[in-house]
Amino acid sequence: MPTGQSQSAHADEWTQVIHRMIGYAAVSQPIKPQRLADPARAGTPEQYRKPAEFLATINLSATPAWEYSLKTLPRPKGEGTRVIVTEYDLPRPRAPWRVWWSPPRRRAPKSRSA
Repeated sequence: MPTGQSQSAHADEWTQVIHRMIGYAAVSQPIKPQRLADPARAGTPEQYRKPAEFLATINLSATPAWEYSLKTLPRPKGEGTRVIVTEYDLPRPRAPWRVWWSPPRRRAPKSRSA
């Protein structure tokens, strides 16, 4: 985005980006993108106007630096680093998932020996 654009122009572009992102299925991956089967579920770009306006305010397209300083928190020390780990055995299910839901198998009839 060129730096000369207004904030509303950036919000217009953000609405398109958000709409495009929501149009992908949850199982979509970068190597195999999958669009939603029903594109109407993604809605319209104007539905995403509020988040787009917010995103247009926090990017650095209009100003060279943020108006607030970014501060990191100090690393925890002493009592702040203590943790309690609780371990316990979980009850084991009777059979694995694939056995619970597989159809019953028919046994072959026994061959009679003469």
